[in-house]
Amino acid sequence: MKFWVIWFIGIGITIGTRIAINMLTKHGNIEDNSKPVQVIMNLLASISIILVGGIANGKWLGTFSNEHKIWVYIVWAIIPACLTYLVAYLVLGLYHFKRKLSRIGFIVVFIISIIGWTIPICQYNRNIERTTEKDVASVQERRLLYFCNIPVQEISGEVSGGSIFGNGNISGSISTSDELSYWYVNENNEGKYDSVDASNSKIVFISGDEKPYLEIVNYNIYTKTINHNNGKEYKTPDKEVAEYIFHLPEAIMQYSLD
Repeated sequence: MKFWVIWFIGIGITIGTRIAINMLTKHGNIEDNSKPVQVIMNLLASISIILVGGIANGKWLGTFSNEHKIWVYIVWAIIPACLTYLVAYLVLGLYHFKRKLSRIGFIVVFIISIIGWTIPICQYNRNIERTTEKDVASVQERRLLYFCNIPVQEISGEVSGGSIFGNGNISGSISTSDELSYWYVNENNEGKYDSVDASNSKIVFISGDEKPYLEIVNYNIYTKTINHNNGKEYKTPDKEVAEYIFHLPEAIMQYSLD
């Protein structure tokens, strides 16, 4: 249902109603005109209130979750409703209607219109399903030389070899800061240094005959929206994230974590 289309139609009716009120009240009030004219102007003002104020407040209340209690709707409806009616009172020129019955009637029509529009709008929104999904955009592999200063190419069942600085042995600990550092072999067969976010990383253990490597998986995260009211489906891109999977020998577990 195109609620906003109806709302804009209501805007047009409101503008026309205000022009008519201005013309009829140039030298007085609505009640100074004939009875049929008064009835028509009351009717046009009521339609404007229903289509503009009622839909606007119904759309606002329709954004609330189904889990909210009825009193939540009531509380959050009062302030916007009062502000909306104040704007309508000034913009539409409801102060030109001097009869108390007309003014009370406008308020009653406004309250009923809010309830009347909120119900179908809430039902419409309940039929819209939103889920967060991700697609693999690309996968890259890097052959590892060092992981957190540990020469992973030399790790086997027994720990041996030297550190990246060329002295001492490789016994020690792995730093678990926010970033994990590593050296890898680039496309020019050169050793390159890099680091990745630890929170987006994980370790997968490999067998002794496999070579250690880093797998970089880039994902596109998007919101998938399915509108069951009209059967339409679309995706909205949110962000891109990368996951870093270190494929390392199980012997790396011999190192303590700081």
